[in-house]
Amino acid sequence: MLECAATNSAVGWLRLRFDTALNFMKSQFTLALNNLSEAGSQVKGALLKAVSEARETLCTWNTFLLKEVPAVDELKKAIDGTKGKAGELRRELSLSAEKVSLATSKTSEVMEVMKSVDKAMPSVKGSTQQVRVAYGQTPERCKSASVTAAAAVSLVEKASGAAHLLSERHQKFEMITNERSAWLENVKKQIIDGLGNAFVKYDSEMLSECKYMPNLTAPSTPIGDVDVLLSALVKVGSYGNANGVGAVLSECKNRQLELNNVMSGVHAAAGNSIREATEVSQRSDAALTSAKGVLIDLLGKQKTQLCATVLGLEMGEKAAKLRQRAVLVRDSAARHHKRATEAEERANKVGTHVESSLESLSIVRDECNRVKAASSD
Repeated sequence: MLECAATNSAVGWLRLRFDTALNFMKSQFTLALNNLSEAGSQVKGALLKAVSEARETLCTWNTFLLKEVPAVDELKKAIDGTKGKAGELRRELSLSAEKVSLATSKTSEVMEVMKSVDKAMPSVKGSTQQVRVAYGQTPERCKSASVTAAAAVSLVEKASGAAHLLSERHQKFEMITNERSAWLENVKKQIIDGLGNAFVKYDSEMLSECKYMPNLTAPSTPIGDVDVLLSALVKVGSYGNANGVGAVLSECKNRQLELNNVMSGVHAAAGNSIREATEVSQRSDAALTSAKGVLIDLLGKQKTQLCATVLGLEMGEKAAKLRQRAVLVRDSAARHHKRATEAEERANKVGTHVESSLESLSIVRDECNRVKAASSD
């Protein structure tokens, strides 16, 4: 309560009350300004703390994405390598299947030829039996090789499918990482722009580097427009964590392990298939060679027998011709003998006539001589 001196006038009283009220207002205004300055400092500190935390989050994200870049590249190389190897194995298995098919055909032909030879020439059954005993299991081995090749091809197709699924997951992971990287750059730019709007003289460019911790101290300048900065900070807080990206990456790695296991089985199955195909191909070639040897030997024997038969036939034919000629000669001799006999008979008859003629001629000659003598006389 004011103590009023009796000497103060009314104007003095008014002056005193005004000065007293003015001093009170000054003290309250100073207190309010101090509180406002403190509040501004607190707001600046809170904003910079939020910016620091956002920066740490962004740098963590950036470090995570950069760390996984080699894994993504290795994953892509593994996928491409698996696809290339699967294609190579598919071609090799196709060649193996052709070998098995050809071996099956060769072996079947050999066995059929041996059966035909047995039926046509029972005497050589021992030789063909050796071929059947030595290579009789080859058809079953060909069937087994065909089954093995089919199983290996099935595994190759399974590996190709697994590689395709892994490729899809890889593409998804790559898409997510690209989206996150673009988002990081966008939010970082918004924070830098927001800092520039909120603190005009603040060096916000240092926030773009994650290699060192910037000295984020509140500047003495008053706070400007914080809407852009607050919007960017809200985005950082609402975007979540790396669990989504990590889950996709973990799925990719798990599928890569599955693919590696499948490819191990593929390599083993393909190796067995190729070995079996090579074995049955070699056995079918050996069976064919043995069958050729048997047939050549049989043909040689048959040739000898045929030559002997032909020679016998030729000798028989010559003997028959000789017998025929002998008959002809005999018949001719008989005819000649008959003719000679007939000629002899005719000659005998002619001789009788000649003797009679000679006797007549002698008589005539004697008569002529007597006539001559008589005439001379």
